[in-house]
Amino acid sequence: MLWMVGFAGGGDVKLLGVLSVWLGPMLTLCVILGSLLFVILGTFVVLFTSVMERGWRGTRNKFIHKSSGNRAAGRGRRSVKNGESWRL
Repeated sequence: MLWMVGFAGGGDVKLLGVLSVWLGPMLTLCVILGSLLFVILGTFVVLFTSVMERGWRGTRNKFIHKSSGNRAAGRGRRSVKNGESWRL
């Protein structure tokens, strides 16, 4: 179910499958909820320390990019402009 929704990848699904066989359904649910709690807590700790070190604007610039386009496409690649073609 987590893979279908997009919250977990193939390795996570396999790990949870093995854990559910080993621990049983109730303990597996406790592991999932505990992991979620630690992820949320860790995210807040990282954001809090970043705000304390960089300030609110520095943290916003680090974690939230102002451009909504694909940032990876511009790295190491030359863009094609109007009338220009790629040279092989």
